[in-house]
Amino acid sequence: MFEMLSDYFVKEGSQRGPNAFWNLEESLITRAEDRAGFRFPEQLRSLLVEAGSGTIKAPQGQEREFTRSNFLNRFLGPSEMVDLYLGEPTESAPEEGFDAGELPFFEVGDQEYFVLRPGSDEPDAVHMAFGGLVAPDVLSFVNRLLEDPSFYLSL
Repeated sequence: MFEMLSDYFVKEGSQRGPNAFWNLEESLITRAEDRAGFRFPEQLRSLLVEAGSGTIKAPQGQEREFTRSNFLNRFLGPSEMVDLYLGEPTESAPEEGFDAGELPFFEVGDQEYFVLRPGSDEPDAVHMAFGGLVAPDVLSFVNRLLEDPSFYLSL
């Protein structure tokens, strides 16, 4: 499902670009799900298993022309997602927290996140924290980021 990210896997000794993903052990994902008390939504879980966590900051094919971005555009690791979901104190946690049932999975910038709502009718839909729809599902969100890493600014 997320094979389009395979070019961005960071391997030992390789140069890291603006788009980079680090492999995760599936046991880390399962442990995080156990802490959260639920299985991650299907597409998020597929992203974590297939690609891991990482960043998308440059349009696909334009990584060499990348200029510094003010946005992190970072897919969180499973443990960090659950820390934020459970309201555990972390440096990256926004002061206002999140609405009940919101699972932060993508850090836009300084304490600003996009979330999934696992208990909803559309658990893979990407939302702004406390707000509106960003993308109908995680796969389309990733594809939009690869086209334009700041597409959400126009929403």
